[in-house]
Order: sequence, then structure tokens, then C-alpha cells
Amino acid sequence: MGPKRPLRQSPTGGLLAGPRAPTYDHGMAATETDDDLKQALARHQAGDLVESERLFRRVLDAEPRDPVALHHLGVIALQQQRGAAAEAWLAQAADAHPEDPRIQFHLALALKALDRTDAAAAHYERAVALAPGFADAHVNLGNLRRAQDRLDDARASYERALAAAPGHAGAHNNLGTVLRELGDAQAAVTSHRRALAINPRHAGAHGNLGNALVALGRIDEAIAHFRQALALAPDLPSTHLNLAGALRQINDLDGAAAELRHARTAAPDDAEVLSQLVHVLQGLCDWDGLDALQAELVTAVEHGRVAVPFTLLSLPSTAAQQQVAARAWMAQAVAGARPIAPAGPRAGSRGNAPIRIGYLSSDYHEHPTSYLIAELLERHDRGRFAIHAYSTGPDDGGPSRQRVIEACDGFVDLAALSHEAAARRIAADRIDILVDLNGCTAGARPRILAHRPAALQVNYLGYPGTMGAAFMDYIVVDPVVAPPEDQPWFDERLVHLPHSYQVNDSKRPVAPDRPARVDVGLPADGFVFCCFNSPYKLTPTFFAAWMRLLAAVDGSVLWLLEGTASGSDRLRRAAGAAGIDPARLVFAPSVRFPRHLARQPLADLCLDTLPYGGHTTASDALWSGVPLVTCRGPTFPGRVGASLLTALDLPELITPTLAAYEGLALALAREPARLAALRARLAHHRAVKPLYDCARFTRDLERAYAAMMARHDAGEPPAPIRIEPS
Repeated sequence: MGPKRPLRQSPTGGLLAGPRAPTYDHGMAATETDDDLKQALARHQAGDLVESERLFRRVLDAEPRDPVALHHLGVIALQQQRGAAAEAWLAQAADAHPEDPRIQFHLALALKALDRTDAAAAHYERAVALAPGFADAHVNLGNLRRAQDRLDDARASYERALAAAPGHAGAHNNLGTVLRELGDAQAAVTSHRRALAINPRHAGAHGNLGNALVALGRIDEAIAHFRQALALAPDLPSTHLNLAGALRQINDLDGAAAELRHARTAAPDDAEVLSQLVHVLQGLCDWDGLDALQAELVTAVEHGRVAVPFTLLSLPSTAAQQQVAARAWMAQAVAGARPIAPAGPRAGSRGNAPIRIGYLSSDYHEHPTSYLIAELLERHDRGRFAIHAYSTGPDDGGPSRQRVIEACDGFVDLAALSHEAAARRIAADRIDILVDLNGCTAGARPRILAHRPAALQVNYLGYPGTMGAAFMDYIVVDPVVAPPEDQPWFDERLVHLPHSYQVNDSKRPVAPDRPARVDVGLPADGFVFCCFNSPYKLTPTFFAAWMRLLAAVDGSVLWLLEGTASGSDRLRRAAGAAGIDPARLVFAPSVRFPRHLARQPLADLCLDTLPYGGHTTASDALWSGVPLVTCRGPTFPGRVGASLLTALDLPELITPTLAAYEGLALALAREPARLAALRARLAHHRAVKPLYDCARFTRDLERAYAAMMARHDAGEPPAPIRIEPS
């Protein structure tokens, strides 16, 4: 799972770069013969804001309600980014001359600058009522409606703009953007191409065409258009950012890093760009100067700048800092979204009807979330619960997706719907508890949740931290990953399950052809340490400890997940610098899940990471019979290994410090009998302890859902819930 970042749109064509000086027929008012007014108009058209303001004020000394002077003073204030003054002048102008659509248009701009979007929309509507052919007003109204997630209204406004001005490239561009957000990426491509036919040098249209092509999976074409956009406007950070995202999809992290560095040059204070760059550099194991960038990112978050919160989880940060990052990112991601009504049944109105649970995810395909949750969906008590799944991600036609579909009472693909339309579809199913399996990870659509389609909304499994959202009621945790004293750092109420919070599938499919060590590049003899965590979780500190282990255990190797070629080369160079033969690092290519489970038992000992430890990879290793040594971290993402081992009743594998972690791993590697006994205990505990007992887990989670619903039905607000062992 990777960080989620909504695509940034390239600059829209309808918004004025700066309010233009309005032009008037000088016969419209008696004061036009006044020299001051003529001179003021001329100075404003020439761009001399200071002198023109002085002259317009002198006009008002003689004629306080002159609409031309009032209008221009308002526009000057807009050009100087003085929103409150602009609104005051333009409101007077509108009162003096209520039938002028240009005054209404500029008053709307002033109100928008003050974040008074409803009032701004009303004045745009007044402008187009007075002048139905006012294309820019239609476009700006469309932009407002789009920001409010009223995508159908936005589309209608853009279409009206084009009816009035078919050659309006900005309207075509913006229509394409909203069509993509409505789920029709192919129509979006057509609209952006029309914009480019009118203006081939429209950088924004090239960039937004790239976004639409990404949505269609046509990554190479998208990259070409992002590059064309940058050839026309090299300093657009949004385009560098989107190009970096496309390059990441083809695993060109080196190219993505280069684009993010360009974006950082263009926007040095943009914390989102910085957070993306940090994450990509982590994925490349490019640690040179990374500490300074990470510290800069944490400082930026503390100062309220918006960064990708997922990145904070994998660098030294506190739970409080992670919460600040989530809140800022979420506020931007859901700005303008409003609850729909009704949001599920009213308190106490359900009677004895089954509790209707909806699981919302972008990961119903070959993905760790589907691997973990499939059996839970199958085991829910259908006498007490009705289970629905809502997919916002791709349909790969694979076995995991099919298993989820067959496990649910209803499965709905929402991928092609807008956020509001998706929320209304969920609300139509009268879902009682909507469980979000994404949080702030790749594919997340928090605006659906911001529309409040369900009575209760729960953060679970996909994101190890708070979503920072007032519209999320609960988060499912356990006493290890989030003890009760951590409640202040979660905006959701903590729901403590009695064992590990992580659901696990006891029916994991394992490929029948189990490989030998030689088949996967491992030595036939010798100790095999392994870590299959994603490369972005690897840190210089833990890697140095691993190199010390290799130095201390003759003939041992370290088996790692293969990332990029350059990342693997950096790790080999780091090994060499530590005095370790680089050949003792063995890289495992990504394979399908059953094949991975078949090769995992070839390792002797699994080594965890911090500050972000193994989650699914850790439970996979333990399921495969490979002991895991973990170091308990300071926050949720670094405590999952400890949670899993606690549920398996193997606390001796949880260490409090890096020194203890390294010492335990070395002892187990040097004491074959001790390790063999530990593996035997692990094999026994896997069968009898709670971690892989999905039936028991399901009953515990259902008790949690019932407790949440009971509070709601009683009209009580969400509160912390603790489920005792059954």
C-alpha cells in the first residue's frame, strides 16, 4: 500500500488569472464627461492601479454612487488581493447598478476569494441570468460547483459556456476534468483534445489529458502529454507531480524522483511535493541527505502545511504529528463536501433487522487487503448482519475479487461514479456501518465518506493511524497497536478488539510447487535472514544492524524484496561499505501471492523494520512458520509485529530496543536448537492461538459492530469500546 494523493488538476481555463479592468461605453453615465473618470479608466486599462484608484476615489467624492467608479475600485482591490475591500466596493456597485452582469461576476470573484462560496455562486448565477452568453461566468460557476462536489451541476455550467462560446478552450478543458471525475474518462479525453484543437499550446489541457489517460490505464500516452505540458509551462509543479505519479505506475522511481525535484524547485514550500519526494527516495533506498528532508517535512507538517499523511508513517514522527498531517490533508481532500440526507436509519428505528455493514475499498483485486479480509466476509453471521462490499478500484478479474464478490450479499462497483453519486448509492442500501478499508492510502476516496452515507463510519485495516476526519466515528485497533492512552491522537473513538486488530485468512492459497532454495537464488546451506517489507520501510539504522548480523553469522544471507534496480544497487553498495560481500544480499522478485507463500518457509528468521514495520508481510511470515523478530515502535505502524506476536503468545520475540532486537536475532541464528524449538511452538500456536482463528475474530468484530450500533440506536454519541475475550 502506498501514499494516496489525488491528482492535481492543471490550471483551469475559466478562472481569470487576474481580474481584468472592465470596459464601458462612455455614454452609459452622466459622469463620463468628467475628466477624472476618463483619466481613471485610462490609467486602470494601462495597469496603473495606484493612480487609477486615486482618480476613481475623486470621482466618488463628487458622485458617491457612480457604478463605474465603484466597480473599478472593486476590481482594483481584487487585483491587489484585498478581498474584503473588493467585496465592499462591488456590493455598492451592484446596488447602484444591479443589472450589470460584469459587476455580478467580479463580486462573485471577491466572495470566492473570501471563501464565501455559496454567496459567490449566487452572484455567478445572477450574472448568467442577466447575460446567458457570459461564458466566463458559466465556467467559474462550474468551477465552484465542482469544488462543492456537485459534478453534474458543474458539467451543465461548462456545457452552457460552450453553447455560448464553442471556441472556449478553457471550458472544454474544464468539462473534460469534470467528466473524468464523473467516471467517463473516455469522454474526458475527447473534451481535452477539443481544447487542444482550439489551442495546441494550452499546457493545462495537455496536463489534464494526461490525467484522463492515466485513468484509462494508458500510462505511456499520459506521460507524453505531461511532458508536452511541461515543454509549454516548465514551472508547473502540478504537472511535475502528476508526471511523477505516472512514472511511479511503471515503477520508474528514478524518473519520478527527478520530476519531484523539479516540482520542488518550482514550489519549494509545497509540503505535498516534499512528502512525495521523501517517499520515492525511501523506495529507492536513496538515503543520502534523506534525514534532512524528513526533518524538514515534519517541521512543515507542524506548521500546518498539507503533506501526504502516509509518508509520515514511515519516518521518525510522533502520533501527534501524524494526526496533524492527517487532519490537514483530509480538510483539503474533502473541502466543500456536504452530508447527504438521510444517512441510514434513525436511531432506534431498525428494530430486529440485521445490521447492514458496508466495506468500502479500492483494493478488491490481487492486493493484501483482499488477502486478509476474504474469510471475514465469508464468516459473518448472516442472521445478524447483511454484508455489502463497495469497490472503488480496478477490476482485475482475479480470484481474490471473485472470492469477495461471492462472499457478500451485495457487491457494487462504484469506480465510475462521482463521490456524491457513490455516497448516494451506499445510502440507498441503507447501510448502518460503513467500514473504510483505505484510510489515507492509495485509492482512497474520503469524499464519499465526507458525504456521510451511513449512520456510523469506521476506519479499519488499510491505514494504521487516524484519518483526522470528524466524519469517521470509530477505528478498530487492539491494546498493543493503540493502547487507551493513545486516544488523544485519534479523531475516531478507539474500538479495542481482545487480540490482534488484524484479520487473517486461514485459507490462504499456497502454490503446490514448493521451490527449493536453489530455485530462488538462495544458498543450499547457511542461515537465511529475510525481510519482505517494501523498500520504503528500510532504513539506514536497521540495515546497519542487519549488516552486523551478516558479519557475525558465517555463511548467512539477507533475503529482501526486490524493488527498483537502482535501489537494489544502492543496498549492495551499502553492504560493501559495511564490509559485507554484496552477493550476500539476495533479492526476491514480486510474484503472485500463492507463489510467495510457497517460497516464504525457505527463510530461517524474519527481521522487522521501524518506524513502519511489516503488516501483511509479517503475518505471512508467521503463517508460513518463520519466526519474526520485531522491535516495538512508538506509533501504530511500528507496533503491528508486536500485536501479531502477542496474539500468537510469542512475546519473547518482541524487543524494546534496537540493541535487544539485534541481540535476539543473533542468538537465534547461533543457536539452532533454540530456533527449532521456537519454530515448533510457532507451528503449534498458529493452530490454537487467536491470530489465525478467523471464526473467533469474526465473532469479536461482530460484537464490536453490535456495541457501536447499540450506542447509536440509544441516541448516544460514539465512545471508546473495549471487547473482552470471549
